[in-house]
Parts: sequence; C-alpha cells; structure tokens
Amino acid sequence: MDSATELIGARYGALGVVDPERRRLTDLFTAGMTEEERQRIGRLPDGTAGPTDALVRDPWPLRLDDLTADPRSSGVPEGHPEARAFLGVPIRVHTEVFGHLYLTEKRTGRFTEEDLALLRVLASQAGIAIGNARLYETARQRERWIEARPR
Repeated sequence: MDSATELIGARYGALGVVDPERRRLTDLFTAGMTEEERQRIGRLPDGTAGPTDALVRDPWPLRLDDLTADPRSSGVPEGHPEARAFLGVPIRVHTEVFGHLYLTEKRTGRFTEEDLALLRVLASQAGIAIGNARLYETARQRERWIEARPR
C-alpha cells in the first residue's frame, strides 16, 4: 500500500481482504494514516457499506471524483479522514477475488485513467504474488506430509 500511495500520489491507501463466503472484508491494512487517525476512526470499514461494499458486491474498478456526492458513500465511519477522490480495484488470484486496493485523496487533484491503469497493474502483480505464495505453501505442506509418512 505504501508503494501504491506513493506511486500514484494518494494521501491514503488500504488493502481490503475479502471473505468470499460472507461477502465482506475480514482485514483492512492502511497506509498514510497516523496511529491517532486510526484510533479516531475506531472500527475500520468492513465492506458492508460505502464504496468498499460496492467493490465487494461488484468487483470491478471504481473511480469517483467526489466520494461524498456518490449515493454509495454511506457507512463511512465517524472520524474517518475527509476523502473525496476515490480509486478502487479488485485483486484477483486466478478467478477468485482475494481483496481490493483502495486509494483516496490524490494530492494533485483527481485520479486519472492512467492512475486507474497503474493501480490495476499493481493489483494484478499482487494477485500473482499471492497465488505464487499459495502454491509454495501447498508444495511445502505436501513435502511435510511425505516426510511424515511411515516408510
């Protein structure tokens, strides 16, 4: 998230991990927020309201110039830093949606189509890395099973 926010010039970023069975976020990792800002928010969004919910229900890229003018902006937690510009894309591991990358508050104005394309590439690379990590863990688990088998 730190790399994405820096590269695209966003003030805040988050990576939301989706529970596909319950269709909500199970984890949310943030960038750009101070510990004091996180404490003020309390419970972070869980993907059941607002633009995070929109992406959980319909996992396609979402770019908004003014988040506050969008009807999906309900459910933003009290104390959340002001956010107008919003950019979100899904992270897919093969055909499964693993989570989403979210950026808000571009430092130089609005998010562009170029920003969206760049974030999509970052999400794609994240999906490949997650998929590879899963394959590696599966291979390691099989190795442990083979080694534990009586001979």
